[in-house]
Formats: sequence, structure tokens, C-alpha cells
Amino acid sequence: MKLRDFLICVGLMLPVVVLLMPLRAWWFDAVLVGRSFPSFRGTWEWLDLASLGVWAFEFAWSLVVGVVAAFMVRSRHRVLWAVSCGALGGFAEFLISRNTLSPIAPWTDYVWAYGTYFVPMLGAGLAAAIVSALLPRSKGGAPSAA
Repeated sequence: MKLRDFLICVGLMLPVVVLLMPLRAWWFDAVLVGRSFPSFRGTWEWLDLASLGVWAFEFAWSLVVGVVAAFMVRSRHRVLWAVSCGALGGFAEFLISRNTLSPIAPWTDYVWAYGTYFVPMLGAGLAAAIVSALLPRSKGGAPSAA
């Protein structure tokens, strides 16, 4: 582990976490509050469109973080560093949010609620993988952002 890559990840996520607090509130008010989402019966009963809207926000910001991390980290493991940045964002959200689920809630409610903390890892890793695949390779085979 290189100290530089670690500091990039932490330095990237500190302002992101601070910016995400008001942006999440804005997203919630603009996209979710006052909307009526259909409830599905039968085979699609597990689908929760309101939670999917929350996941969309988490995925969108983590894509941006993944792209930035892919360009800033100078390691062959830039995708893992991007996933780590997403994990820091998800962990920060876990620390500041509350989920109050009924003990008799269906298991899908738990997946939607706690999956929110894992979506940033997926988005950041996916974005970094795509950027890394598109970057030109150096002589050693590692993607080169320069």
C-alpha cells in the first residue's frame, strides 16, 4: 500500500462526504418526497422504486468518485482503491444514518436499506474499471493516466 494512494483516497472522500450530506437531502426532497410509487404484487413484490431512487443517487456520486480515483491513483490496483473510496463513502453514510426496520419486516426491506451502503463500492469500482480499461498502457502493462 502506498501512502500517496491512501492519502488520495482519504483526501478525495473527506470533501465528498461533506458535500453528500446536503446533496442527499436535496435528492430526497426533489425526487422522492411527494411521489407515489406503485407497489407490485406477485413476482415483482420485492421491487421498491423509492429505495431504487436512493440507490441511483448513491451509484451516481460513486461513479464520479471512481473516475476521479482512477485518474489520481498511480497504482495497478486503482480499481481496488476506487472500491475503497466507495467503501469509505458507504461507511460514512452508515455512521450518520438510521434505519428503523420492523423485526417482522420482509428480508427484502433489509436488502434495500443496507444495500445502500454497498452500492458506492460497486459504482466506484465499475467506473474505475472502465476508465482503467480505456487508459493507454505503460510499458509495464499498468494503465497510465499521464
